[in-house]
Amino acid sequence: MLLFGSGIGQDASTTELDIGSTMVNKIDNAVWVYVPEGEFLMGDGELGHAVYLDAFWINQHEVTNAMFADFLNIKGNQSEGGRNWLMASTWNVRIYRVDSIWRVDDGYDDHPIDWVSWYGARAYCQWVDARLPTDAEWEKAARGKDGRIFPWGDGINCDLANYLGCVDSVAPDYSGLVGSTVPVGNYPKGVSPYGAFDMAGNVWEWVLDWYDWKYYLNLPNRNPTGPGNGTYRVLRGGCWRNENDLLRTTYRLYRFPTRSTNRFGFRCAISATDVP
Repeated sequence: MLLFGSGIGQDASTTELDIGSTMVNKIDNAVWVYVPEGEFLMGDGELGHAVYLDAFWINQHEVTNAMFADFLNIKGNQSEGGRNWLMASTWNVRIYRVDSIWRVDDGYDDHPIDWVSWYGARAYCQWVDARLPTDAEWEKAARGKDGRIFPWGDGINCDLANYLGCVDSVAPDYSGLVGSTVPVGNYPKGVSPYGAFDMAGNVWEWVLDWYDWKYYLNLPNRNPTGPGNGTYRVLRGGCWRNENDLLRTTYRLYRFPTRSTNRFGFRCAISATDVP
């Protein structure tokens, strides 16, 4: 069964692909952008490595509340690792269940999902016949091949990303801090070299890899997938309540995979060779 098609309605497998190519997932109607195979600089300073990645696709936008609610209405809010995929019991979550139907607060359909664990992010990506991006894939999709500091280049301001101080609403759960999530795709000037939005700011994004800083010392130079095991999973991109330094394309956060907050979301990826 064909699950993916290009943005012009053709099978992506029969279309000549390059930067700017898009396709649509037939399960959740998400738009994906194409990242060609090739080498890029992963990390910076003494931990910088030239890494070669095979071609892959990645969500153009972070997965939204509306998309995740559709997923929950099919799969339910299951438990993995001792926690539910979505922490639906917290008072400021934007998805709730009424008469066995998962719904989204008015005005928040197109905001990125948050309060989701790594397990919940993985389960959603599996539901759409994909997976979480590897740490290396995420970084390449964010920074391109030229080693840029942010997805758009160098320098940062509130026209480029959603970070601390850029939204005029006060976040009630962090007294004195300014900010909140905003609808995905709200910063066209901050798009990555491959056409992905919000890869800096809005919400942190879970990736596939376990975290181990020593892994960078001997990073494989082709298609690295991270350590074989660990305690923490990696998140990328920074969020609405972070200062700009944490939005750098090389910055890595790590947390327990069961952890969920109003700052953790995700997007999905798939290897080009795995597209049906």
